[in-house]
Amino acid sequence: FPVTISTVVRPPLKLKSQRRDLIVLLDDSGSMAGRHTVDYVLHVLNTLFEYVLDGKIRMLFAPFEDKRDTLFEVHDLQSVNFLKEKFRHGSGGTTNLGEILPALAAEIRTGMVDGIELSPEIETVVVTDGNDWVPNIDMPTVTHCISLADRNEDLVRVCEKSGGQYYMPFEQVYPDDEDEYYGQYDDD
Repeated sequence: FPVTISTVVRPPLKLKSQRRDLIVLLDDSGSMAGRHTVDYVLHVLNTLFEYVLDGKIRMLFAPFEDKRDTLFEVHDLQSVNFLKEKFRHGSGGTTNLGEILPALAAEIRTGMVDGIELSPEIETVVVTDGNDWVPNIDMPTVTHCISLADRNEDLVRVCEKSGGQYYMPFEQVYPDDEDEYYGQYDDD
């Protein structure tokens, strides 16, 4: 039988009156291609787009697999619509957040990432399935993680050290027969 998941999400941001930057890293691996996962990610993005359109944040968005794509600046209706049009999710490959996050942290410390000058108020959100080793690093921003499959203690530590939150919206219960579990999400 099909599974329907309905969740209201308000990203764990501590927005002040000043517009801030929000770096959003999105896991684009094949394991993120499940229908419930894509629906949830779209819901999170649409919520963040509301903040963009209200002038509260400038979203700097990048999908990642083994490498991080160049940040795409989302700051107005035109850039929101462009990202919605180009959005694809769960394309395949493996992820390497263990190298991506430390490299991003180093760039953030310079005040510029991918040629984009950062505001003094910045937070980072990582949306992932949780299947990555991440070193015990000090992120220079408050960092939040939304993990859509597995609890990742490495990311929990990174988030907590930065003053951010680690969030798992789904309670994953895997039956003994994986085919039975994965069959729940077939389109048939």
